[in-house]
Amino acid sequence: MQSEVPSELIHPHNQTNPLHYVVIGETGVGKSALCNLMLNKRAFQESNSITKAGTTVAKTMTGMNPEGECIYVTDTQGFLDPQGKDDQYI
Repeated sequence: MQSEVPSELIHPHNQTNPLHYVVIGETGVGKSALCNLMLNKRAFQESNSITKAGTTVAKTMTGMNPEGECIYVTDTQGFLDPQGKDDQYI
């Protein structure tokens, strides 16, 4: 299922091929912070605590990179969860 890209986010160089990034890694290493940096906005909740960290499901947001290209950024559940929830998400 492909979603529509908002017209204000379409760059003439990538109208048919927007960039897609999926950020994966261990719980608490800063995946959400990286996603927010990539989008240049606070789209994903960040946490300073490993016990509070953790996107419960993958979440995708749309934005523009510094070159004006439309990008999709997906923040995923962390691996090696300290609460042992890896089996629920893998």
